[in-house]
Amino acid sequence: MLALNWAITTSGYSSVAYNSSIGAWFFSSVQQKNHLGEHLSPVMALFAPLYRLQPDLRWLLLAQLAAYCLTPWPLERLVRSLGASCRPAAVCSCGLTLLWFIYPPMQAAMKTSFHPSSLAAPLILFCLLWWRQQRFTRFWAGISALLLVKENLPLVLAGHGMKTLAQNRHVRRGLLLLLLSVCLLWVSTQWLIPWIEGGDYSKLSRLAPFALLPDKVQYLWGLLSPLGYLPLLHWRHGIVAFPAVMQNLASGYEQMLSLRFHYDDITAPLLFSALPSPLLFWWWPRLAQLRRVPSMASAVILMVALLSVPKSPLLSLIKDPPLAVHHELHRRLEELEAHVPRDAWILSQHALGPYLHHPLHRPFTSDADRYSVRGLPAGSVIVLSDAVNDAGIRDLSLCLAELQQEKTAEWLVQYQPLQVFRLRQS
Repeated sequence: MLALNWAITTSGYSSVAYNSSIGAWFFSSVQQKNHLGEHLSPVMALFAPLYRLQPDLRWLLLAQLAAYCLTPWPLERLVRSLGASCRPAAVCSCGLTLLWFIYPPMQAAMKTSFHPSSLAAPLILFCLLWWRQQRFTRFWAGISALLLVKENLPLVLAGHGMKTLAQNRHVRRGLLLLLLSVCLLWVSTQWLIPWIEGGDYSKLSRLAPFALLPDKVQYLWGLLSPLGYLPLLHWRHGIVAFPAVMQNLASGYEQMLSLRFHYDDITAPLLFSALPSPLLFWWWPRLAQLRRVPSMASAVILMVALLSVPKSPLLSLIKDPPLAVHHELHRRLEELEAHVPRDAWILSQHALGPYLHHPLHRPFTSDADRYSVRGLPAGSVIVLSDAVNDAGIRDLSLCLAELQQEKTAEWLVQYQPLQVFRLRQS
């Protein structure tokens, strides 16, 4: 119900979890297709039992928030595994924890709607830790779990393989990781997703490595400057994030370069994994000679952290809970669906879509100045509401006014506060 006034993406993933809970595995009511044909995210099946207990998108937002807040735990263990003395290790861990919470790309990921890739950060760092500790059974179990999150997670393997080669450690293992990552990417994007979708992998259309070059320079600046360019200065460590960064740089899709969405939630933990060793063994011995500088820097970082904690989607929902009208809308949607024949089309506003599980349902959208019902078969039902998110419709009030005046549309007032129209034979 919370999705009634929330972003389309979160509502879409919520519908995938809900439909999976009732046996329609991975079906998206927003996209009207199997979501695995868009993104290979079988991890959404984990939410099906929770949605069986209570269909509520807060399950998704809680998981996203938990992953964000738990990431400093493997980061601290990664610092400790390097064998530095207690004081520098503690300072490094605290500093990186604060930096994680104020890092702009991760703040942006938390401000945007839910995506499965936002769950990956802690497990990415644990996998790198287990490799360092030579706990290879745990490492491969963790990588297997990551592959269920999204189709681009093999980039973690590719980055780690490049780091292994750059540091001249276990060259064969590095080459194996690179080769395996390429194979996994090919299987997921060139075989599995096209097989499920029945067509090509749609995201490849975004490839444009030489487009938006000024934006890409600005993107690199925004990505690396909060980290003091340490992944670049100490490139043998920072190269672990190179494939993930190149994924965005190779795109001509502006949002992937804006640092305002979720597109760096895989890149960020990889960049942070490159920081502990340079900080402990290169920068600490030099800064330790300047007694006041580290204390002043820590105070500044702490103040910035406290002032810039992002307002997460979950916090927004806590402060703006569902109203009585949203409960009434949900009840009316259930009544409407029970009375619409299974062979009649239902066209709904995006925000209402996840709560309609009719076999002939699709979104009602329009970016034109006029609204027309031409081409829709008789018996089709249009479902709108001015009490929820109006994404996808340029002017909802104008749309409602024109539908009320449409001669071939019958206004079903019994479903208010929904605005329901059934098309008659012209």
